Amino acid sequence: MAEAPFAPRFFPQAVLARRVPWPSAALGAPLNPARDWLLAAEAGGAAYIRLAYALFYLPTDEGMDVLRLAVRAGREVLAADFKWPERNLELPACLLVRALLRSWPGLWPTRRGGVALTEYWAQGGLEGLARRAGVRVAARRPLLGGAAVLLRLHQ
Repeated sequence: MAEAPFAPRFFPQAVLARRVPWPSAALGAPLNPARDWLLAAEAGGAAYIRLAYALFYLPTDEGMDVLRLAVRAGREVLAADFKWPERNLELPACLLVRALLRSWPGLWPTRRGGVALTEYWAQGGLEGLARRAGVRVAARRPLLGGAAVLLRLHQ
């Protein structure tokens, strides 16, 4: 399988990744490692793997594959990405993101790799992707006012 596509043009992935409240023990862990690195990694060889806003723009099958490889390579995976709002309090953050989608269409993918952000949300966002990949969610923490989530994942 080919290397995962790059983040959408103008998407502030590095800025958002720096704002994630990573546990101090995970700060030196690989961040958004390449698929080739994950394939070559020894099973359980890394204490942590960090994924930050690296899944929402991938086709569903590719996103599930990246999650499975990360969980195989790391004893613990910390994944931060967008999610669908589950409570009314989280709705304002998602409405803001929708407004950004409409205001700057080039900022977000509308159909990159066969999946749109709205489709990603409709499938449950990061939590839905983890569930479909068969990965266990051990803990969750809301980010960006509820528009994103930080998940602690295990096999």
